[in-house]
Amino acid sequence: ELNPEDINAYGMLAVTATTLGDNDVAIENWQQLKERLPNTDPMHTEVDKRIAALGGKVESIQQTAVTVTVDIDQQLIDKLPDNAYLFVFAQDASGEVRMPAAVVKSRLGELPIQIELSDANAMMPTYTLSQLSEAKLVARISIDENVAPTQGELQGEVVVQLQPGIKIAQQVLINKEIL
Repeated sequence: ELNPEDINAYGMLAVTATTLGDNDVAIENWQQLKERLPNTDPMHTEVDKRIAALGGKVESIQQTAVTVTVDIDQQLIDKLPDNAYLFVFAQDASGEVRMPAAVVKSRLGELPIQIELSDANAMMPTYTLSQLSEAKLVARISIDENVAPTQGELQGEVVVQLQPGIKIAQQVLINKEIL
């Protein structure tokens, strides 16, 4: 009551009500907490899980996402390795954080192919696509299951602008060989 914007207080009230079995009060406080969190806060997912576990209705916010269409330059088709893997990932474009905010790995099939990157593809729940304003999208055809670049692998990349809660489409052309 003294500080109605204190998200820690809502969290404590929600946990206490949950422990005491007062689901209605718990759900109300989880929802109050969620309303006060920034849209890019990864805690949204955890709060939604808590509300759902208590039988409450979860109104999810739209996640930041990129539908990536991956294709290959015709000059590189002869260099496609057998039994290859495709890695598509998003990194902070500034280069300050090298770990991908989202990554998808799959067996290489026919190109072009569409891959969706979103917060659901985060390597860590505390570092997601929604936290980036500018991302470097990378598509790499790998000769093994390791994402680290190896000589002879094929890659393409592009930098895109992101906005929280907005889904965009982007093409990445694999156009170079890693030497």
